[in-house]
Amino acid sequence: MSSIRFASPSVPTASSGGVMIGRRTFAVSIAVFAGVLSWAVGLTSYVIFRDEALAGLAHHYRDAAMVYEDRISELKAEIEKTRTRRMVEYEQLERKIEGLFKRQAAIETRQQTLSTLTERPAKAQTRAETARPKPEAGLVAPGSGRQLVALHQLLDRAERSQATILDRIEAQTEARSRRLRAALDDLGLGAARVPSAAPMGGPFVPAAPETNFEARAARVAAAVDDMRRLEKAIATMPLGRPIGRDAEVTSGFGVRLDPFLRRPAQHGGIDFRADTGTPVRATAAGQVKEAGWQGGYGNMVEIDHGNGLSTVFGHLSAIEVVEGQTVRSGQMVGRVGSTGRSTGPHLHYETRIAGEAVDPQRFLRAGVRLGLSESD
Repeated sequence: MSSIRFASPSVPTASSGGVMIGRRTFAVSIAVFAGVLSWAVGLTSYVIFRDEALAGLAHHYRDAAMVYEDRISELKAEIEKTRTRRMVEYEQLERKIEGLFKRQAAIETRQQTLSTLTERPAKAQTRAETARPKPEAGLVAPGSGRQLVALHQLLDRAERSQATILDRIEAQTEARSRRLRAALDDLGLGAARVPSAAPMGGPFVPAAPETNFEARAARVAAAVDDMRRLEKAIATMPLGRPIGRDAEVTSGFGVRLDPFLRRPAQHGGIDFRADTGTPVRATAAGQVKEAGWQGGYGNMVEIDHGNGLSTVFGHLSAIEVVEGQTVRSGQMVGRVGSTGRSTGPHLHYETRIAGEAVDPQRFLRAGVRLGLSESD
């Protein structure tokens, strides 16, 4: 009888393909299991710690955002302060410029007043030219402070110049008025012959407070108006010379020996020696009252100057005007001759007030005092 033998298990060898596949499968399985386990552990950790990580991250970003917001707020505040400061500076500059414009307007008004007082055009150099700065974006133009100082200095010079001109006008007006009044006093006419001021009236309304310039200008304007009325009166008076300055006075006004009768007689004018044909001129503007033959005067011209004043030119060789004609001062009215009751070529010249003869020398002296031009 045969005996049965059990073979003991043997370790697979490398030559056994099936055994090799089994071992690889086991290793892979182990690796997969380890990976799954790691993933599970990681996932579990992520799930467990995710909320805490997110909360920390959010807190970090929130802190950073607050820091940036605070910084932005500070920058906005700085910008607002700068803008506000610039706006304040701009408003201050605007007020200063408006002050310049007001000063310039006042200076221009004063210049018009001075021009009226002197009857001459305003001088360009007294006008202060200013320009309004136009800063952009609310910012003050660089250097505007220096420009404003320069403009104020220019206006200061203009105001000082105007004050000087006003002083000169006042002094000249007073001196001129004194000469005019002295001339009228010498003529024995006084203020009665001076036109009165233009009629005025109305309720009294106090004026706004005036500057020193405006107050002085008003006073000077009144003095100038008075002087012009004196000049207007003087302009109608025969203060000019009827003949050239070289003509000699051969017989004065008043009592003299009559050249024909050799007896005392009243001479109503003055005689100027001159050659026949020498021009004879009007001594003031007026209207020809008479022009023709008048007895002892020979060829005679009488001119009415208004206000009762008249002049007479006698012994003319020729008459150059007609009755009713308006003549100007210095206009030729005739020529020297020896017509009428005359001993030789000369001009007999009279001045009359209300028809009464007065000494012409008073008028001639007044004309010299006032600087009136003489006839040539």
